Amino acid sequence: MQRILRLTVTWLLLGTTLLLGSACIGPDEEYRDYISTVSTVLLPDSTQAGSDIPLTIETTAPNGCWEKGHDDVQIVESGYLVIPYDRLDTASVVCLTVLMGFTHTVSLSTSEPGVHEIAIRHRLRSSTGVDSIATITREVVVY
Repeated sequence: MQRILRLTVTWLLLGTTLLLGSACIGPDEEYRDYISTVSTVLLPDSTQAGSDIPLTIETTAPNGCWEKGHDDVQIVESGYLVIPYDRLDTASVVCLTVLMGFTHTVSLSTSEPGVHEIAIRHRLRSSTGVDSIATITREVVVY
């Protein structure tokens, strides 16, 4: 009876260790970057040529296995294309069921007066599991 009890306790401890250990943050290869789900975009309507154009993008993620990722900024003919990313911890087995929010801050600038388009590419989450990609477009007048 004691032997069965010891074996049961040993397996329970081993199982708990494996379960909790796999939920820890690991090296970068245990993460996967995804285009973010954008909830809010903050951008001034106008600015002076040569000064910074502050862009703040608020993103959301469905659970605690996500963290803020990087931002890609590309200069395009009409202005800028900004793509925020958030990272999923692919090694986690257990994730907190809580909506996560992240703030991405990008500083843009141009010395060319005129109307500049700022396009933000983002993910539209779907209840069917097939997400799509969309673009939010804003304009900034540079004088």
